[in-house]
Amino acid sequence: MSIPHLIKFIVIGDFVNWGLILFVDLLLIAMFVYLFVKYFIPAFQNKIALEINSEEIISYIKDVSIKWSDVKEVTTVSGRYSSSLYIKFKYETDHGDSIRIGLQYIKGDNEKIYDTAILYFEQSN
Repeated sequence: MSIPHLIKFIVIGDFVNWGLILFVDLLLIAMFVYLFVKYFIPAFQNKIALEINSEEIISYIKDVSIKWSDVKEVTTVSGRYSSSLYIKFKYETDHGDSIRIGLQYIKGDNEKIYDTAILYFEQSN
C-alpha cells in the first residue's frame, strides 16, 4: 500500500470509505492516462499539432479547424511560461466568440507562428 493511501486511511479513520477512495484514485488515473494519450504520445511521435495554411488554421490538439473567412481578429498573449494565439470569430460558434490555442506544446518559435498566422489572415481579407 502506498504512502498516500496510508495517509488517507489515517485521516479518514475507517476502512468503510475505501470504495470512495478507490473510485477517486481510479478517476485520477484515468484522467492522467487520457492526457498522456491525447497530448504526450503524439508529441513524442512528432505528429503535427498546429497547421496554418492559406485556407484555415487547424489545431490537432483541440480537434478544431477554423477557416480564415470566419476569423475577425488574431492576437497573441504572452504569459509567464508560454504564449497563446487568440482567434476571435466574426460570429458566435460552437467554441464561443473566440478560441485560445496554447503554443506551449508547439515546436517552433512563437513569434514566427504568430507572424505566419497574421500573414495568412491578412491575405484572406
